[in-house]
Amino acid sequence: MHHVLGKYGAMAECCHDRGGEWAGAFEQLLLDAKVDSRPTSANHLAANNAAEKSVHIVKTALKRMCLQHQNTRNWDMEVPWLLLGYNCSPQRSTGYSAYELLFAHAPVVPPATTEVMQEPIDLDSPADATASLLHRREVAKRICPEAMNNLQIAQHKDTLRYAHIRSGTYESKQAKFEVGDFVYTAYANTHSALQPRA
Repeated sequence: MHHVLGKYGAMAECCHDRGGEWAGAFEQLLLDAKVDSRPTSANHLAANNAAEKSVHIVKTALKRMCLQHQNTRNWDMEVPWLLLGYNCSPQRSTGYSAYELLFAHAPVVPPATTEVMQEPIDLDSPADATASLLHRREVAKRICPEAMNNLQIAQHKDTLRYAHIRSGTYESKQAKFEVGDFVYTAYANTHSALQPRA
């Protein structure tokens, strides 16, 4: 919870079940951050309906994948792809994806896969949502290597630039100053970035 508050600030309320992990230090943290605590009713999962539906759909998709592969050992390796497909897909109830609600920015996907990823997931239809999520997993798994290839291109350009700088023929641009120019000066009497400058 400290990491959530540190990155994104305090939310209006925190909906959770009545487990003991939500008491004590966690409850005090919510009070300090002025976050309303909303425990769900005992033995009533529908009180946290949207979260329970999404968890059920992801579990169903994992079961179907294990059944297809006849292997239950590496199921955890598929969870990130399912989550990526889910988080980048808009929900029919809100019209927004979890990614967009969290970062206030639409996820960037290749144009060829935009139509698949922008089709809303309907949590009220578990069978359709599961099939759709499995398809989005395949798409997410395919477009990630494209992003990695783009990263490799950028790293290759950096390698060539570094080799050019170290070749002996590179001449850096010389800064020319004139009277009246403002410049930054560096203080050398500090030993740490946390130490105040003299």
